[in-house]
Amino acid sequence: MNIVESRYLNLQHQKHSLAFGNFYFFEKFIISEIAEGCVFDWSKAEKLLELATTYYGENLKNLVLISNRVNSYSLKLVDLLKFNKIRGILDFFIIVPYNDIQSNNIMLEKLFTTLDVKRDRDLEGAII
Repeated sequence: MNIVESRYLNLQHQKHSLAFGNFYFFEKFIISEIAEGCVFDWSKAEKLLELATTYYGENLKNLVLISNRVNSYSLKLVDLLKFNKIRGILDFFIIVPYNDIQSNNIMLEKLFTTLDVKRDRDLEGAII
């Protein structure tokens, strides 16, 4: 389920539409919906971190990223090692997969980061 189809879109937030996806900044979490066919790499993550710092200020502690994988895209796995730099800013993130391939990819992604990667069955569960 896309965030626009959920009741959570009514909560106060700020939407950022970038060439590589849509990002919804709420009070305590960010929901990302990466664009179909995108290769998400560290340079794109840096742009997202810059936006988050602008929106939330320097204190990003306790912020949660929810990766709502409604589209098919790929991660540059070697770049996941760079995500370890954001430990202390973002201690964990939640992935909401929508098919078996995405679910299996989570196990592979966990091998490339020291961040705590959690999985939820749907967007509502991830938000709660």
